[in-house]
Amino acid sequence: MRIPLAGVLVLVLVLVLVLLAACQGNGPLMTPGEDCLACHSRGGGAHPYSIAGTVYNRADAVTTEGVGGIEILVTDATGHVITLVSNQAGNFYTNEDVIFPAFVEIHRDATVRHMAPNIENGSCATCHQQLPLNGAEGRVFIAPSGS
Repeated sequence: MRIPLAGVLVLVLVLVLVLLAACQGNGPLMTPGEDCLACHSRGGGAHPYSIAGTVYNRADAVTTEGVGGIEILVTDATGHVITLVSNQAGNFYTNEDVIFPAFVEIHRDATVRHMAPNIENGSCATCHQQLPLNGAEGRVFIAPSGS
C-alpha cells in the first residue's frame, strides 16, 4: 500500500509541530533562575549576553515564580544606562556592551531596590540563587508594593 505524497507531507508537518511543541529548551522564557551566561557568553554555544538574570517577588522564590514587567536599570562604569524589562518568566538580558563594575537598581511601581555592592560581571545567578552565594540575599527580587 502506497501513501500519497500529500499524506506524507501532512504527516511530516504534524510530526514537526509535535516536536516543536514538546521542545521547551530554547527562547526568552527558558530556564529562569539558572546561570544564563553559562551558555550565553562568548564561546558558550548560545547567543552571548553581557548581563542576564531572573527577577522574583521574594529572595527564596523557586525558579518558576519569576515576575514579568519589572524594570532593571544598569549603569556601567562609564555612566552608560541600560534599561531592561523582565519577561513573563522573570528573565531579563542584554547583549549591549557593559563596562564593569556596574550599578544596578530594580524598579517596581514606586518601589526601588539598589544593589550593593556594584556588580563585577553580568551573571546574576552566580550569586543570586535560592541558596545565595557571596553575600547575596537570595534571588534577585523586589516585593510587590504594600507587602
